[in-house]
Amino acid sequence: MISIFAERIARGEAIDIHGDGRQIRDFVYVAYVVRVLVRAMERAARAPQVLNVCTGRPTTIGELAAILCRIAGREVARRPQPARAASALGIEAETAVEDGLTRTLASLVAR
Repeated sequence: MISIFAERIARGEAIDIHGDGRQIRDFVYVAYVVRVLVRAMERAARAPQVLNVCTGRPTTIGELAAILCRIAGREVARRPQPARAASALGIEAETAVEDGLTRTLASLVAR
């Protein structure tokens, strides 16, 4: 996503934003990921661990587009697009988070 946005901004082309642009991600610079991997290899443990490499700082897709535009010193149009699943498959989520969690917990408790 970053490379696609950056290339379009560099060419002065519009950016397609799928969904409402409020989706949150944790963007991590690749050099940090490499440092983490090297450190993990240096400190290899006998028991494997699952680690999330992240910054802990949320960034929305809309914020990402704005930051890239600011850095590039140019503003480009942002074209809203339907969410990819909705667009590709013609369906949208219908179950609210709380309803889904209620059903999930009910099925676990019933075991």
